[in-house]
Amino acid sequence: MTPLESQRNLRNGIIEYLELVESPEAQRQYQAAAPCVPVPVEIIEMWQDCTSGDPASWPQALSSEIYTSEEVEAMQQFHGVWDSVAGRAPTPLPCLEDCLDLPEWRELGFAAAESLTVFRVRGKLAE
Repeated sequence: MTPLESQRNLRNGIIEYLELVESPEAQRQYQAAAPCVPVPVEIIEMWQDCTSGDPASWPQALSSEIYTSEEVEAMQQFHGVWDSVAGRAPTPLPCLEDCLDLPEWRELGFAAAESLTVFRVRGKLAE
């Protein structure tokens, strides 16, 4: 797999991740499909899997063939909210249904929805 193919797959994965975070129903479906998985923990950790390095370096590190500048900015903004929520959320994270009631969790969902608005302009790229 070439580096561009890898970034394209990662970009599509970021869209899928944001769709999950945006939707309490999608989170419930995930939890129902994998009852032994702590979905709130997965959601926090998945973002770390999708991103690396300092968000300030993303404009230079991410290919302009894969990400628009608006998409990179949307990722940076989401990351700021994610970082804040991850730092303020209870430790350990409660079960999904309890997380869905947390103001921090709703804030994360709203941030995901805002980022998705930017990513949906082009949608997923062909893999």
